[in-house]
Amino acid sequence: MTTPEHPDPFAKEHAPLTIDQAYAAAFQLLQNWYKLGPSDELRDLISAMYLSSPRRSSDPALWYDWVEAVRATRDGEVDIFLKR
Repeated sequence: MTTPEHPDPFAKEHAPLTIDQAYAAAFQLLQNWYKLGPSDELRDLISAMYLSSPRRSSDPALWYDWVEAVRATRDGEVDIFLKR
C-alpha cells in the first residue's frame, strides 16, 4: 500500500516520457544489449540512432520511423505480447 510514509518506489518510473526521453531510453537499452554481446546489426542501428542535433538522427529517416512507432503505440496498434 502506498502512503506518505511509504511512497510508491516505482512512481517515477511510471511517469510519462517525452518522445525525446523515450528515444533516449530505447537508445540506452540497445547500447546496454550491445555491451553484453556485440553484433553488427545492433552496432549499425545504434550508429544510425546517434543524434546530430535535436530530433535529427544520423540516419534522418530513422527519426521519422521512431515518430511513426510512437504514433502506432499511442494508437494501440502495437501488440507486444508473445504469441504461444
